[in-house]
Amino acid sequence: MTKAKRTAADAALVEAGRKSLAGAKAVLERCNTMLRETLSEMRSVASLAQHTGARASFARLDSLAVALVMLAINNSRELAALASATQREALDVLVDRLQDDLKEYKAARSRRG
Repeated sequence: MTKAKRTAADAALVEAGRKSLAGAKAVLERCNTMLRETLSEMRSVASLAQHTGARASFARLDSLAVALVMLAINNSRELAALASATQREALDVLVDRLQDDLKEYKAARSRRG
């Protein structure tokens, strides 16, 4: 492998690594935001429970539990989609580089004979 090709391959790996790291950071940032939002909601529920009394609070417990489960499911889906999209970008960089190398190899092979 020539030095120029090695440098190009290294650059593709570095770019893929950057995209992968950026994706991981985005997922972590979104997790932190979701956690802050959940904690805020929990504070609101606790405050509401104090004002409405225990009996009214227990009456709403089922709907609150269902809402929390749905929120957790939606958050998981969002995080999975975000992680998948960012990892796809990193993989695309590597696939593009491999396709370029394959084209060069086929061209060199056809010139030989």
